[in-house]
Parts: sequence; structure tokens; C-alpha cells
Amino acid sequence: MSVILIAPNLQLHPVSPTDDALILQIMRTIYPPVYQHLWPDQGEEYLYTTYTLENLKEEISDINAYYFLIQYQNEYIGIFRIVFGQTTPGIKASYPNLQYCKLHRIYLHPKVHGKGIGKQLFDWLQRWVQPETAIWLEVMNTQKQAIGFYQRHGFEAFENFTFDSSFLPSVRMIPEYTGMIRMVKLIL
Repeated sequence: MSVILIAPNLQLHPVSPTDDALILQIMRTIYPPVYQHLWPDQGEEYLYTTYTLENLKEEISDINAYYFLIQYQNEYIGIFRIVFGQTTPGIKASYPNLQYCKLHRIYLHPKVHGKGIGKQLFDWLQRWVQPETAIWLEVMNTQKQAIGFYQRHGFEAFENFTFDSSFLPSVRMIPEYTGMIRMVKLIL
């Protein structure tokens, strides 16, 4: 896949395995200001466990997934990953005749919040998916700003669940912050 032009100053660049260090660097800038309160170690182990070369290779090898670096005004300011065909039992039961698209990752640097980049990415995604698709995502229930953003863009809360951080070797998310919400938007 080649570079996708969203707007004159906004592009999506397909991720390759050689981008592992760049993605970790971007996430070390983006993640802590927004999510460090969730973790006893401010999210360090989560970042270094999630954004490894091995995980990156696995995530880009999924033929149903598309993983991008977000470039805005010639600077990489985030990541964006979508996975087609992935769903949950609850979503599948509620929308059995639809296709599914999980918005797996959308992280933007705080310095570009409020510039309409998230909206442009959502608008592009809605045009890109096939009609009769349920786009869904997961968000921490304490992230009120993100929840509000998703609601303003047509996502509705669907189900609550608890984030399981047991995949981490030594650090667990602070229990009072493990609540999450699945949100869904139907493209009909």
C-alpha cells in the first residue's frame, strides 16, 4: 500500500518493520501525558512491551490489518491501526449481518489535539469502509475527552469491560483505572 493523502498536510504512511524504533519514540512522546496516571510506572513497561519489533511484525503481518504512521505538516504525530473482520461476541450478536472494522489504535500527539486531525481520519475511514460495517473501538472509561470526541463523531457506548494487563511481566494497571468501554458506529 502506498501513502494515503487525507488532506494536503495530512498523510497516512504504511508502517514497516523498520519503523519499530520510530513508533516507540512517537508513543513515548504521546502516551505518558495522557495515560501515565493509569500505571504505577507511568506506562513504561506497557510501552516497551507493546511497541516491540516482534509485536510490530505480528501486527503488520495480519492481512486484515492496516497500520499507519500519521504525518501532519511533514512531522510524524501519531499512529493509526484498523483491523477488518475483528469483532466481539456482543457486537456480532447485536449486528450479525454487518462487516466489522476495529479501530485498534488512534494516538495523536497532544500538540495537535483540536486541529481537526481526528475528524479527518474518521471521515476518511468512514468513506474507506464498505457500507454495512460496524466500526468499533475501545476506550478507557476515565478518558472523558476521548469519549466525548468519539460521541461527537457518531460512536455510541456499547459495552463495558475491564482491561486485562496480565500480559505484562511485572506491572499491572492501577485497578481503579481498568474500566473500558467499547463504542460502535454503524456505516449503513
